[in-house]
Amino acid sequence: MDLTQLANLGEAIGGLAVVGSLLYLGHEVRMGTKTLRASKAAQSSESWSSFNEAMAQDPEIIDLVNNVHVQRCPPESLSREELIRLSFYCRSIMQRAEAEYFLNEADIHPASVYNNRIANIRSWMQLPAWQHWWEREKLTSMFSQDFVDSVFPPDKLSRAANH
Repeated sequence: MDLTQLANLGEAIGGLAVVGSLLYLGHEVRMGTKTLRASKAAQSSESWSSFNEAMAQDPEIIDLVNNVHVQRCPPESLSREELIRLSFYCRSIMQRAEAEYFLNEADIHPASVYNNRIANIRSWMQLPAWQHWWEREKLTSMFSQDFVDSVFPPDKLSRAANH
């Protein structure tokens, strides 16, 4: 084998090494993306779980949730303290949903999980107390406009209110 053949062989081996490195890099990027998605989904589930545990340990919140979600009480029937508790309860739920919205928009959070949670929230917006809370809350600029527009398009809320 002469020097030219050795150079060609070295170049071919170098090219294969580059291709192998790119394949390995692609595999590692995919694995990193899967790990990130799984981690964010787990963190989101843990956040909801912690929220639910805290709610379950508070008898006053249990009564409030029953009044709002099961009894469908109008906001006028709630005391000032209950309305304040409702505000924090609803805001906490919506802040978690907004965090998931941004993860979903970045294609990090599983869309199916996000869509199920948003469907629940949209159904809750049909409840009188939630509607009362949302009409006031959306004026506070607490939530990004992109989130508000995505989750609560005006046509969805008006149809929900008419049912």
